[in-house]
Amino acid sequence: MKRYNVWILNAAFLFGGVSLVACSQEPTAAQKEDTKKVAQFLQKAVETDNFGIVTGILATDKSKAEAVGDYGMTISNVHSKTSPVLEDLAKRKYVEVSQTLPEEKKTLVANLEKSDSLSFDKEFIDVQIAAQKEAVALYEEADKELKDAEIQSFIDQVLPVLKEHLKEAQDLKMAMVTPK
Repeated sequence: MKRYNVWILNAAFLFGGVSLVACSQEPTAAQKEDTKKVAQFLQKAVETDNFGIVTGILATDKSKAEAVGDYGMTISNVHSKTSPVLEDLAKRKYVEVSQTLPEEKKTLVANLEKSDSLSFDKEFIDVQIAAQKEAVALYEEADKELKDAEIQSFIDQVLPVLKEHLKEAQDLKMAMVTPK
């Protein structure tokens, strides 16, 4: 009888182990949703970086105010450093991201390119305040919703920098409207 019980116990462990392995390989609905959110975050974050790089370079070239040009250079440099990290994260997460700016961002860039040198600085700062608010909101939402440890680590590093960029843009706007 003992031998029979040992065989039943072994069979139970074997089939139980097989079913656990099978279950662990099938992603849950929550895991699928998180994967989808990670992909959406990565795409939006890449767009944010590309927009920062393009507009930052534009400000460096076109701005008449030294502080605005310096801010543009900072934005461009920071996003040039985070962009490869995002691309690497996307590859590791098997997420294909587009490097093309969405139409509304292309329109903003085109408008900045067309603006005359007198109005460029104000328009650039207004665009940057909106862009930085959008980026901070994107990262804060991802910080609350995403469970992926690598993405969380990236967010923890980048979010404070984005908040600082927003504050700098707001300070620049105040300095531009405050008479000297």
